[in-house]
Amino acid sequence: MSPHFIFNIIASFQYLIAEETKEKAMRFLDLFSKSLRNLLDQSNSNYITVEDEIKFLSEYIELEKFRTEDSFDYRIQSNQIDGKTPTFIIQPFVENAIKH
Repeated sequence: MSPHFIFNIIASFQYLIAEETKEKAMRFLDLFSKSLRNLLDQSNSNYITVEDEIKFLSEYIELEKFRTEDSFDYRIQSNQIDGKTPTFIIQPFVENAIKH
């Protein structure tokens, strides 16, 4: 999760507050806090389970989708892959796919 993304999330949250959309702001803050907590938890590990990576990616994509006012749809398919993946290796690819 890049610093630029975190800045955009906070700016979006500020916008929701300014527009007095309390319910949306609270939902957005909830999504962000869960995602940030997972990010910090994972930062202590070199590898995480594929299941945890999918959970993190789902939360990240939901934030992006919310921030961009549902401008895209997505689906994550998994065949219950066991194993581990390097921490933070997949998220930058997903971020680039959404932005570009």
